[in-house]
Amino acid sequence: LPRAEISVEIPLGLEPIAETPAQRYTNQERVLRGDTVAGLFDRLRIADEPAMRFLRSDLVGRSIFRQLVPGRTLQAEVQGDGKLLALRYFVSASTVFEVLWDPVSGYAARERPSQAVPRTHYRSATIRSSLFAATDAAGIPDAVAMQLTRVFATDIDFHVDLRRGDTVSVIYEQMYEGGEWVGQGRILSAQFVNQGRVYHAVLFAD
Repeated sequence: LPRAEISVEIPLGLEPIAETPAQRYTNQERVLRGDTVAGLFDRLRIADEPAMRFLRSDLVGRSIFRQLVPGRTLQAEVQGDGKLLALRYFVSASTVFEVLWDPVSGYAARERPSQAVPRTHYRSATIRSSLFAATDAAGIPDAVAMQLTRVFATDIDFHVDLRRGDTVSVIYEQMYEGGEWVGQGRILSAQFVNQGRVYHAVLFAD
């Protein structure tokens, strides 16, 4: 059958909104193993060769090239045309490399203390085969699991003492800046039940 073409008139005020270069977007990416700054720029939708040249020539900017650690976070504010307005690299929970664009002076880079704030999380896990398999299944970060082995190292030999059915519970911090995860915080308290014996640990500040 022949196709009939239908013309639909869009009511006033409902016209599609076109993307403009001046629109501002915030994108975020985690550093992956083998990543380059150019690859991260692509994923962050940055298309700004002057910004790349600045990062290569600036003393603080070059630090981003040298310290791409898998798992760390980069956050970029860009215009619709790909121009970089701000770039933040969360080197640790306490340090941020920041690049900012100013229409008058151009790009500037600085290292600043993080403004991250902690959020408290609670998780519990039951041992089926190994501690790390159990914490993975429960959504407990590997960094927290490693801290747990250090916290209970004087009471539990994690190579020979673990039994199926042992349980671990932990309250820990995650650090966030601007609503985004930037790093691992502290263990505030933990409980480990090993072969029926209960071990407690609580963060203590003198």
